[in-house]
Order: sequence, then structure tokens, then C-alpha cells
Amino acid sequence: MLQAIITPTVLKRRSCEPVLEIDNETAYRAETALMSSDLCGLYSPDRPEVEKFIQRIFRQAYGANVRNFMPKILCLRDTQHHLRAVAGMRYAEKEDLFLERYLDKPVEDVIASHAGVAVFRHGIVEIGNLAVEDPLYTRLLMAVLGRYFYSTDSEWLVFSALPVVINSVARMKHSMLVLGNASLDCIPPEERADWGSYYQHRPKVVALRRHNCSSMKD
Repeated sequence: MLQAIITPTVLKRRSCEPVLEIDNETAYRAETALMSSDLCGLYSPDRPEVEKFIQRIFRQAYGANVRNFMPKILCLRDTQHHLRAVAGMRYAEKEDLFLERYLDKPVEDVIASHAGVAVFRHGIVEIGNLAVEDPLYTRLLMAVLGRYFYSTDSEWLVFSALPVVINSVARMKHSMLVLGNASLDCIPPEERADWGSYYQHRPKVVALRRHNCSSMKD
């Protein structure tokens, strides 16, 4: 399942938490000093906790019932080991991507037509199950995700995102390709009720190239 979310409720900031207006360097230092990140696989001991976190965030924000989860999920935790934000990952070379149901061609062909360069399926990673408990952690999660992505051999990140997430990435001065709309009409009728009001927020399918993430790693 591919989605991106910010809850409307802003929690009070604890003294140990980073503030919202942070640049990439500050985000990196805050994450390493005050937060921890780890990868949760299908059989990780904390997998049930992570899936329940995603379900809770989506239920509170959209009345959605999340049933599908990414194979790998990057988790961001505070100093008390509480989950604050997560982002799932799926590799296009291993399976079809959820967001390809929004596209009229394979994702590599759609990216190539927009970017004007050759694109190979083995270099594409889909981001989904993107859930943030507090908007304070949106840019921090994107910075951590960007550094992880930059450390791999993958060339493209693709995801469907709400305008608030797209704007957050844009403020980090990373150019994106908008590949199309993520439309509820592309979801099987029997699954549409599970999404609650999510699609009323007009999510877009976007792509971000690896070299555009280079400043996230520092």
C-alpha cells in the first residue's frame, strides 16, 4: 500500500525533540543525537507494533483501514524508543508496485517519458506506509530516508503523496517529477471504503532521482 500522511494534530514539543524549521545538517545531527532509526522486516519482532502504528495514524487522520504493508519499513524512534514516524519500502525489481495501478504503463516507462533518460526497473524503490505522528518529524524522516536511499544502488524513489508532503520535500530543495494523479478510481471497488477520506486530499504520484537526494546524506 502506498500512501503519505500527516495528522492534523500537533503535539506539544518535548525538550528533547527537534523543532520544525530545520535544515538538512541540523536534521541529521538531531536524528543521530536524539533519535534512532532502524529497518523493520516482515519477520522482525517489532513488526506488529509498527503495523498498528500505521493503522492508528491513518484511522485518526482519514478513517482509513490499512490492510497492506510494505516489505521493509524504516522506523524513527525517540529516546524512549517510542515510534514517531515510519516509511515503508518496496523494490520494483522484486514485485509490482502499488502505485503502478495509477499509471497506464510500467513505472520505469512513465519516469523515462518525463525525465528524458533511460530508466531501469531494478533501480526503482517505492515508498509507502508513510505515517508521521507529529508534523515536527516530517522533514526529519525525509532526511533519514534520503540518506538511506543515497547509500543504496537504487536510482529512483517513487511514491504517492499528499500536497503537504510534496511541499515538505520541495522545501528541502529537491526537484521532483509529478507522474500523475493517485486516483480512487484506480482502486478496486471492494477496497475503496478502506481508504476513508484519503483520496479527497488529492494525492499525486511523484518520482525523485538519487542524485537529487545527495544533500540529504550530509
